[in-house]
Amino acid sequence: MAGFVVVCGCGDESDSNVFDDPKTTGASTSGSSSTSKGTTGGASGGSTNGSNTGSMSTSQGNASTSSGDDGSGGSGGGDGGNGASSGQSSTRGSESSSSGGSASSTTGGSDDDTYSEVFTGGQFHLGPVDWEQSEWYNSCSPYPELIQEIEGDLLAGLELTHNGEGQLCDACVKLTADTGKTVVARVITTGVTTKNSIDLSPAAFEALDSGEYPRSMSWQVVKCPDTGNIYYQFQTEANVWWTSLWVRNPRIPIEKVEVQSSNHSGWFALQRGSDGTYTDASGFGEGQFTIRVTAVDGQTIEDTFQSLEPGALLESSGNFE
Repeated sequence: MAGFVVVCGCGDESDSNVFDDPKTTGASTSGSSSTSKGTTGGASGGSTNGSNTGSMSTSQGNASTSSGDDGSGGSGGGDGGNGASSGQSSTRGSESSSSGGSASSTTGGSDDDTYSEVFTGGQFHLGPVDWEQSEWYNSCSPYPELIQEIEGDLLAGLELTHNGEGQLCDACVKLTADTGKTVVARVITTGVTTKNSIDLSPAAFEALDSGEYPRSMSWQVVKCPDTGNIYYQFQTEANVWWTSLWVRNPRIPIEKVEVQSSNHSGWFALQRGSDGTYTDASGFGEGQFTIRVTAVDGQTIEDTFQSLEPGALLESSGNFE
């Protein structure tokens, strides 16, 4: 996007570099996870060595969903760290669902669940937005190679109006060109551009472009393709006195992140930063902690881990449905 100026409110200077060196892949650790689903609302804004014993506990209310095609992408490895977890059982309530395939011109795909109004009047551009940050810094970064692999190569950068507070980092947007072509892309950065315009990765741009100009389109926030579980990526400077993390690979935009720990007997809300981090300025404290992530539609995921390691990438046992 011409004149795309990226801003970053990075809380951890060591994580603000262009990219961390890849580390060897470890075994991902799942915590005990609980998922519950409420009603659909509107949008608001490396791996760990250890035991993998968690199972997801799911409680789902009534919902109506429509499914499409899943996306694909990338390459990668992971980061190192430590963690442990324990499991819980699963239950499910009633759900009404209907199945409908995506049009042949759709790339990336997702369920038809939407979490914002339709934004119009913008254009799509070849940023490029890419994991290598070849021209622009990704404001929601850094991303371990494992997350790059999971989230794929259909990527987007939004203007400050929509992601200036980090509220849509790792969320998905569905772009519809005036030609009828559509693509679902993962948001990994933010910058200054014209109203409702979006920067794209080469793969996303190619899927949408027909050689037209202006490249007019509309877009809205949608459910991401099912690419596996959520991950908690802790900043490299995170510790028991100052704890900060990203929530990677959520299928639905995040409303809030909370913790229960030795420092917080009740649920304590973490502060979101413009780089998409969630931070506890007083720290989780020593020992076991439980993270609860709430999506904008009311679903929640809870994961319990035995200890905190700086820079760890901890795998949840589930994702939003």
